[in-house]
Amino acid sequence: NLCTIPLQYFAYLLSASTLCEIVNPICFPKNRVRDQRSVFEKMKLGFSQSIKNIYNTQKHIHPKSLSPTEILRSSRLIVGEPDKKKREGLLLQDARLLNEALVIRMSRALEMIRHIPQAAESREIQNLVRDHAAWFASVCASPPVVDAASHAAFLSVLSELQHPPGHVILQQFATIGRQFAAEGPHSYVQSSLQSLCRRRMVWQLMVANHVALCNGTSAGVFSDTINPFHVVNACTQSVRCQCAQSLGCSPQFVVTGDTTTSLTHVEPNISFLISELLKNAARATAMHHASLMATHQKSAADPLPPVQVSIMNSLTVPSGYSPPTITVTISDEGGGIPKGLEVTAWDFGSTTATIDPMHEAPIAGFGVGLPLSKLFAEQFGGSLSLKSSPKGCVAVFEHPVKG
Repeated sequence: NLCTIPLQYFAYLLSASTLCEIVNPICFPKNRVRDQRSVFEKMKLGFSQSIKNIYNTQKHIHPKSLSPTEILRSSRLIVGEPDKKKREGLLLQDARLLNEALVIRMSRALEMIRHIPQAAESREIQNLVRDHAAWFASVCASPPVVDAASHAAFLSVLSELQHPPGHVILQQFATIGRQFAAEGPHSYVQSSLQSLCRRRMVWQLMVANHVALCNGTSAGVFSDTINPFHVVNACTQSVRCQCAQSLGCSPQFVVTGDTTTSLTHVEPNISFLISELLKNAARATAMHHASLMATHQKSAADPLPPVQVSIMNSLTVPSGYSPPTITVTISDEGGGIPKGLEVTAWDFGSTTATIDPMHEAPIAGFGVGLPLSKLFAEQFGGSLSLKSSPKGCVAVFEHPVKG
């Protein structure tokens, strides 16, 4: 099958022993002796014909083509299977597909990081290479999933992939972004970081979905009953508390629009996105009001202008091409994005906030909220945009109702 393997994966076969030498001291603890030859054999298995089929199946490869509706439907078929033996067989099949897909996705991510021109200059980039090489080797070294025992061993590998705290990885991204900020917005480093984060999001969702199916607690991590109106109302309460605690005051939130429409997505991701936009709007409003008070343009008795949140559902289909879309618009009177930061607002490491170690959110002030929110929005066909003016900022999140 070597003639049918894409060139970049054939290169991995040639350098497999070298890769094992690099990652072996990192990911193979002394109390868990593993044979490098078995890793190499597993890597050859990883580039078999079955993986070639997944490589050619775009819905398993391209992040934008992943449909949460399809994944949710498939997950419900597994969870809803009444025959226990058949359900276990479906889980084993899902584990095999996941194992093969992880090998491809992780190899692509590792290769991309290693080819960043500035990789040799940055300790943080070297740490990313080390971590991803360790995870890649761990997946390659896992035994083929053929029965319950091998499935349990594979689940232990998946737990290792879920172990690194997400905010630690994002802090690395932000540090790298600040190191190479002099290259300007939309640099190769920034595009590489965004591409890597997008790839990590996909395989983390795949892993989390399979683990949730094995636990039997739900039909995976996706939900088709996410009500943006309820999410916004829940987020406004926590954001007001955080803003009042850190700044001493918080604006009111006025939420209007559609109260019934639901969308299909991962609810924690949508909650993070909405919270980030509300937090930025509340913070900008409070700080702009304080600056106006300092210049005697406003008094302490003047109330903070409210943050307006509008939720709209486009039920009409213009020209028969666009699907029904739900739009969440968040408008504030916080003076807009500071001059010079409009073009870097989506870059990792770009922030106007200072890091508060006592804050609840460990990534606050690191410059990861907006870029991560944009990736969450775009993950399944949505979009996130910002429009700034001297009066304030308008954030618009759009997403197809059915994902």
